[in-house]
Amino acid sequence: MKDFIYKKLIKWVYIATYILCVFFDIRFIVKWIYYGEKEDALFLFILLMLFHSAFLILALVWNKKGKAPSGAILLLFILGAFAIMSVNTAHTMVKYVYKSRYGTYDKTIEDFKQKSIMKVTSENLDGDNWSGDMEKSPQVSFDEVAGASYYVIYMVDESENNYVHWYAEVTQNELEQGANSGQYIGPYPTGDSGAHTYTVFVYALADEPAGYFTSEYPEFDVPWFAGDVLWTVLNVKDVAVNPPLYGNVIAYGYVSGTYHS
Repeated sequence: MKDFIYKKLIKWVYIATYILCVFFDIRFIVKWIYYGEKEDALFLFILLMLFHSAFLILALVWNKKGKAPSGAILLLFILGAFAIMSVNTAHTMVKYVYKSRYGTYDKTIEDFKQKSIMKVTSENLDGDNWSGDMEKSPQVSFDEVAGASYYVIYMVDESENNYVHWYAEVTQNELEQGANSGQYIGPYPTGDSGAHTYTVFVYALADEPAGYFTSEYPEFDVPWFAGDVLWTVLNVKDVAVNPPLYGNVIAYGYVSGTYHS
């Protein structure tokens, strides 16, 4: 009688453990669908469900054959440990894919530039060279992007560790020369350093920057982030969740030119 009750109890403990696994599996798929990673998460969700179902079947068969109580407890421990490990591993895998998609993992600045879709132009560019009075911020115009309410302009010296020369948050898609001059420092390559490449990046944002790295927003005349890293910063849509929710940058573009002292 005691063994019968014990087997029944263990059976329901197995089932309860499986239900808990299913709960975390569903929580996993719901979370990553919210983040827009349905395709990758769905594949892992199916694997998790099959994996956890196989453990339940194995446990029930073990219990039905009347194996030793110590073996049932050990199997339950193994089931729980593998369930936790499998769900955590699935989260880690999808999180990596997600952050890689919206971050700078395994990418170069050239990869980033090749995917730009906004057209950015400047009247201060003469061929491949910046010309005119560069002590004032250059004239810049760019595509107006549907759904964008903010545009961020970011100019760096790519030949000098991304020294920041211009940072502006605007709502219009054209700036005359000298606009936002209070947030601009002209290029000044040293006489013996040759031509430097100055790049103006423009990011179209759905909403104002979320301030994920507010304390690290650029100070002028110092090295800072490359254009692709700033894209990751500006692309943060919600900082209240972990990982941050991306999707704030709708499009981006750039224009580059060299400048001699």
